[in-house]
Amino acid sequence: MFKEKIKNAIYYIFERAYNKDISLGKVRLIKLLYLLDVENYRSYQNIYSGLEWIFYKYGPYSFEIEELLDEIGVTEEEIPISESRFFKKLKLEIEDIAIELDIETKAIIEKLLDEWGTADLYELLDYIYFDTEPMMKAQTRGEILDFGSIMPEEFYTVKQFKISKKQGQKIIQKIKEWEMKRKSGY
Repeated sequence: MFKEKIKNAIYYIFERAYNKDISLGKVRLIKLLYLLDVENYRSYQNIYSGLEWIFYKYGPYSFEIEELLDEIGVTEEEIPISESRFFKKLKLEIEDIAIELDIETKAIIEKLLDEWGTADLYELLDYIYFDTEPMMKAQTRGEILDFGSIMPEEFYTVKQFKISKKQGQKIIQKIKEWEMKRKSGY
C-alpha cells in the first residue's frame, strides 16, 4: 500500500517539477520526499511515505528509495556543468500515468517545490540537517529518525502577534500536554 502512495507522490513531484522547469537530481528528490514526510507528520501526525528514514552519512536517507526509483523507471542523464563536473538529472516518463493523490498531499508538494525546488542545494541541506526535528534529535549515524519529535502545526505557526497572558498560559499548557503525550507514547 505505502509503495503506491509514495510512487504517486514521486510521479507528482516529477510532473510538477517539469511544469515549473525544475531539474531534479537524486539528492534533491530524496530530500523533498523526506520533507514531505516531515510536513505530513506536522499536519496529520503520520509519515506519508511509509519509508523508514535513518540518519545516514550526513542526513536523512531511506534505502527503499533506490528500489522504488528503479521500479518506476527513473533514469539519470549526465549534463555537463564544467569540463570535469556533471549534474545527474533524473528523468521519468509520466505522460500516460494516472496520478492518484489527495489534495492535501498535492498542496504539501506544491509548497515544497515552491520553497525548495530551485533553492541552492546547500541551503536545502542546511535546513534539513539543522532545522527539522528528526535530524535535530538524531545522535548517531544509522539511527532511525524520530518523527514523533515534530511539533504539530497548531503549535508551530504563529496566528497572531499579540496575545494576552491568559492566552499565552493556555498555549504553554497545550505544549506541555503534547510533550507529556509524546513522552508516554500516546
